[in-house]
Amino acid sequence: MEEVATPSDRFGIYNIFIGHNSGENIISFSKGPINYYVAEAVGMGSGVFLIATESGKKIADFFSGNDNEKEFQSNLEEVDFEKGSSPVFMKKAPKDNLNKLLQQ
Repeated sequence: MEEVATPSDRFGIYNIFIGHNSGENIISFSKGPINYYVAEAVGMGSGVFLIATESGKKIADFFSGNDNEKEFQSNLEEVDFEKGSSPVFMKKAPKDNLNKLLQQ
């Protein structure tokens, strides 16, 4: 599946804190009834998650592994999660409770 953010169909961006020293930078979008979240661990965390939900329930959950450059390579740090606005991104809280979903 490939999905591309456009000015007329922007993706949500958000960041959450999981603990004192780690968090997640999240890009989200919806396709029909399914919500998709791509989350990169930041701080003391590492790795990239892909989570899909439908009606608030997790239906898919994938994790890259922790070894940067071997198991994953991310360019999410190029997105300004603090600014929260661009032609293709908007600051938007996830529809689902990702703190709960990420810890399941």
